[in-house]
Amino acid sequence: MCRALGREGRRPRGVFPPERSDFFFGLGWTSPAGLRYQRGVQTGFSSSSRKDSRGLLREVVGLALPTWGAFTAHDLMGLVDMFFVGRLGPEAVAAVGMSGVVFGVVIMVGHGLSVGTLTLVSISLGAGRRRRAAEAVGQSLALGMVLSLTVAAGALLFSDRILSALGATRDVVRAGSAYLRIAGAGSWVLIMSMVLGSSLRGSGDARGPFRAMVTANLINAVLDPLMIFGLAGFPRMGVAGSASATVVSRAVGMAMMLARFRGMDGRSLSGRSVGLSLRRRYLRPRGLLMRQIAAVGVFASGRILVQNFSQIALMRIVSGFGTGVVAAFGIGLRLQMMVFAPSMGFGVAAAALVGRYLGACNPVVARRSAWTATACAATVAALVALGAAGWTAALIRLFNADGEVVAAGTIMLRWLCLSFPCVAALFVLGSAMGGGGDTLSPLAAVLVSAVMLRLPGAWWLSRGSWGVTGVWVAVVLSSLAGSVLAALFFERGRWLRVGRRVGLQVRAVG
Repeated sequence: MCRALGREGRRPRGVFPPERSDFFFGLGWTSPAGLRYQRGVQTGFSSSSRKDSRGLLREVVGLALPTWGAFTAHDLMGLVDMFFVGRLGPEAVAAVGMSGVVFGVVIMVGHGLSVGTLTLVSISLGAGRRRRAAEAVGQSLALGMVLSLTVAAGALLFSDRILSALGATRDVVRAGSAYLRIAGAGSWVLIMSMVLGSSLRGSGDARGPFRAMVTANLINAVLDPLMIFGLAGFPRMGVAGSASATVVSRAVGMAMMLARFRGMDGRSLSGRSVGLSLRRRYLRPRGLLMRQIAAVGVFASGRILVQNFSQIALMRIVSGFGTGVVAAFGIGLRLQMMVFAPSMGFGVAAAALVGRYLGACNPVVARRSAWTATACAATVAALVALGAAGWTAALIRLFNADGEVVAAGTIMLRWLCLSFPCVAALFVLGSAMGGGGDTLSPLAAVLVSAVMLRLPGAWWLSRGSWGVTGVWVAVVLSSLAGSVLAALFFERGRWLRVGRRVGLQVRAVG
């Protein structure tokens, strides 16, 4: 158990001293988070309250870079699918696109489950409770299977109705229903991969998921043309072949991640193990663990839901300025992935390190790891913004060479580049708080910035002399407000209290 300060305020031996707040630039003011929970002693985790900055930076980068690569590979798989499906015609592209909208909901729920898993695994390992961490993985897998069965049943029974409700034509429904049934039946592969990947990252292994995702991409790139067009003796499956190739390739990646866990005999199939044993009894329902995972995951999923709602509502505002502006805005959303991918990598690194150091009763280093990851992400985002600002017209032309689209997109992208560092900081600080079990504060920051400030601001500014430029100004100002709000929430330290409570529960049970 973490040792507290004595009644007379004297620090016991081995308890680290409070540090000044990095956020307030060393101006001599100790943050509320530092006053509330800068106490404890490391317990079995290779850390120090005075961990040097270079060592901490190496830990952050070591987790962030492979995770960044894995998320980039995930996005690349969708682009490869669309590249080959595009050869079948516009109906096939529409079928895959509409099915992607449906599975966006599945990914949103799976994201919440993976965040809850990473939090429990990292805190448990930091506390030295490996069995508890393995039990958390088992409970997440059990929840994921329930979710997968629900998705599969819905896809098999209602795929036609779902696509028709989205406004699909008869030809699109015919092609898309086959795709949706196969992808829905194989949804367990996607959800299990998300859970296993977050478990490995929570244990400090980010290279395993990266290798699995790269391997899955290579297999998918080979299987796509074979199964879609019926080459090399494969049957011609059309759009359904794309779904089949994706499920098979993801299954291989999932097996690679599963092999890094120790089995019943205590050994891992891959020869390298994260030290966690997956056993059948860990799949039996455990109320406390399931409640903890759900409590963290529900608000993490809500955060993604709010972000998607904000984008849809913003698109509705933009649509009043013509097709060219709408096309430019769609391109801008895709280009933002240049910021989201590295931000996701550093966000996962922040969450894993915050959870692990909180579990080890070392909140000072947990705090520093969060700010280190945020600084790295904001720096990368600023460099991306500088590069994009100098090549705005060329980047837009990569997607569409229409003069109206290029003109509108150039103005839009120059404004959006100003928001890139703020978007990165908001995401990473939110992930860091999630690593401590507090996903409510990041949800509140996104809700205020992306909905309560951005949408009314975009509507009001665009109605005046600003025109559509007012929308981009509102995006920049609301992103700045969101990053500041996330920093304030982080400094208030609710994540410290939640993480400490979770750590105490882990120690009490484990």
